[in-house]
Amino acid sequence: MSPLQQSHNSVSAQSAGQSETFSAVKTKLELIESRIIKFAFNATGTNKDWDFKKLAGNFIDVEGTLADVQEHIKAGHAICAGLLNGKWRSKANIIGSQWLLLDIDNSNIARDAYDLPIKDENGNYIKIYDHQLTISEALAHPFIKKHCALIYTTASHKPEWHKFRLVFLLPEYVQGADTVEACTRFLMQQLPHDPACKDASRVFYGSTEAEFPLVNPQATLPAEWISEAIAIAQQERIEYQLRIQEIESRRKEWREISLTEGWDIDQLIQNALSFIPPRTPGSGNYDECRQVLMALVNHYGATDAEIIAEQWSPSIKGSTWNIHAKIRSFRRGGISIGTLFHIAKQYGFRFPKRQYEPNLGNKGVISREQWELGRVREDLSSFQNLLKQAIAPFSSIFKGFFAPPTRKPLPEIDTPSPNVIIYKPGNIPYITEVTGNISISCQPEEHIAAWVEAVSKGWTQILDNSHPGLGKSYNAGQLTATC
Repeated sequence: MSPLQQSHNSVSAQSAGQSETFSAVKTKLELIESRIIKFAFNATGTNKDWDFKKLAGNFIDVEGTLADVQEHIKAGHAICAGLLNGKWRSKANIIGSQWLLLDIDNSNIARDAYDLPIKDENGNYIKIYDHQLTISEALAHPFIKKHCALIYTTASHKPEWHKFRLVFLLPEYVQGADTVEACTRFLMQQLPHDPACKDASRVFYGSTEAEFPLVNPQATLPAEWISEAIAIAQQERIEYQLRIQEIESRRKEWREISLTEGWDIDQLIQNALSFIPPRTPGSGNYDECRQVLMALVNHYGATDAEIIAEQWSPSIKGSTWNIHAKIRSFRRGGISIGTLFHIAKQYGFRFPKRQYEPNLGNKGVISREQWELGRVREDLSSFQNLLKQAIAPFSSIFKGFFAPPTRKPLPEIDTPSPNVIIYKPGNIPYITEVTGNISISCQPEEHIAAWVEAVSKGWTQILDNSHPGLGKSYNAGQLTATC
């Protein structure tokens, strides 16, 4: 064979090898781009123009590619964080999901001098710019580059105010809202976000003007997240069952006390409700009223609780205080009727004097001076809560005319109240530097850092009074005990 023929055969063999390699890569990309995922969409509206009843009841579970998802988004359709199996959109109806979504709005709610949210003339909260991520920063972020499958701009996106969403595919379909939300909490620790994204039934609107700065079909979240999320969800279910058992135990105790004392529990509840201020716009008592409503639902059931709640604090049209809808959104109990009585006591409610005291021996016996001091504290707390409710509706009227009045010092009490510290890394004092206890105010994402810093500075007994559902159990599970 001539050298020319040998060279020709070598080039032909090399070309064939390159062709096979290219074909293999192309086949792999085609498989990735044709990867089928499960998702839910609603096509009864576009962008942000929706009939909310249709939005809640017309989600369709489908299977498709990431390109199909892009088509729905570009058509202005809404997508849901989880699958609903044809049922009404609520967390209780979520059966699972194959993706997680995060909102990047770069915004926060404007607040007045009393830290109350400010609304416009239509009753909507006024948003102000609060930097989280720009699109260019997102594209350069290592976690997003490695794990994010899709970025798309929302209908409110502007060149000077970036608003967009991040879509992360799970390596496999996961079942149950608990597991989906556990995965979402993992994701929220990696990036800035809108806290409402943790809801497994959250709606994400599409946009006919959407742009897609990132399309990466092969990207998925770490596979180990799923096994960890399943374990966390199982532990949370166990904790929930324990809370239910505790509530049932308290109910039984209340029945026994009411029978012994001859109390009418229903009448006591009505009396307690008469002390608790109802929900009014601008009062700042939404969380408090929500806890009262949950306590009523756990004690009476949804139907009777709705009737009682409407008599105490009627639904407010055009606001989030819609009792029927609020009750339907409750997925788990955990707040007993004792919470209602506790809130009522802060506004002056007192139980009838007990005729039959249990025999406790010397345990729990206090002096008359201690008892009187406790009554002074309760009365002072009641006065402060009533005063706050009285002045809150008028705070917006005087906004901008003069500085907030200087608060007068409260009457002195022998036992000093805890020092309140707005947490910043490094600002928790050592236990030897202060007298008495301290109270630390921090954001949910700062809990672990605050706990660790407090323990390192000698505070070994910590009571976390944050509301249920903010991830305390999950955070505690991430910590390791040391000797």
